[in-house]
Amino acid sequence: MDKPTKPTNLMPRSFGGVKNNFSNSLQTSGYEDGVPAIYGGDNLNYQLDATGKELDYCETICDFINNIPIGKTITVDNNNKLVYEDLSQQQEGANKDLSNLTVTGEAHFQAPLISGTNIKTINYSSILGSGNLSIQGGHTWCTTVPTTSSSASSTHPSVVIENYVNGTSWYRVYSDKWCEQGGKFDGSSNARKTVSLLKSYKDTGYCIYCTVYADITSGNLTAAGVDNPDTTISSFVLYNSQWGYASRGGFWATAGFIN
Repeated sequence: MDKPTKPTNLMPRSFGGVKNNFSNSLQTSGYEDGVPAIYGGDNLNYQLDATGKELDYCETICDFINNIPIGKTITVDNNNKLVYEDLSQQQEGANKDLSNLTVTGEAHFQAPLISGTNIKTINYSSILGSGNLSIQGGHTWCTTVPTTSSSASSTHPSVVIENYVNGTSWYRVYSDKWCEQGGKFDGSSNARKTVSLLKSYKDTGYCIYCTVYADITSGNLTAAGVDNPDTTISSFVLYNSQWGYASRGGFWATAGFIN
C-alpha cells in the first residue's frame, strides 16, 4: 500500500449550531442539482470536502492497521510502501550471523570468537568467558647492582640486555649493569701495551685477564702484567719485559660494573 498523503485543507475539530444528518444520496455525492443555495454555501462545501478527505486519510490508515493478519506486523519496504511482514522473518533477521555483512567491501562485524582459532590462548588456557585468568611463572629482570645481599633470584634474574661481536672484539651487558668484554691485542716492540675498552666501567675496580702468545723462539711461556697506575675506566696498560725482544700478542678480557 502507498503511504496516504495527508490533505492540506484541514477542518476545524468542532462545529456549533443545529446538526442534521445527510440523506443517503448526499452521503454519496455531497451535492445535488436543484438544492436551493444556503447562506455561506461555498464555505460549507469547503468544510465538507476537507472533512471527507481527512476522513478518507484516517480510514485508510486505520483500516490497514485494523486488517493486520495474525502473525504479521507493519513495516516499510525498499519502495517506501507500507507492507505486512511475518514476525518470524524479523526474528530470523535478529538471529542472523552478522559476520558476513560488509560495508564498502570490508567486514563490518566481528566474527564469533573461537578460542585457539581467531583469538589466542594463554599457556593453552582459553581467555573466553567470565572470571579471572591467573598468570603464573612471570619474571622481572634484576636491574639493581648487588651488595652483600644478592639483588637477583630465580624469579628476578639478571639477564643479558646488550651484546656485541666484531671480529675478535666483543662485550655483553647484563640488566644489573655487569659488563664482560674482551678482544685481541697485537705484539709490540715496546714493553708497554695500552688496551682501549669497548665499554667504560663505573670505576677502576674491574677485573683484567690476559693470555699472551708463547715465546716460540726461546721455548719460554710469556706472561704479562697490568701496570695499575695507568689503569683508567676506559683503558688499561699491559707490561711484558720480553716484548722488547719479539713481537707477540694475545687476548684480553675484563669484567666489572658499568654505569
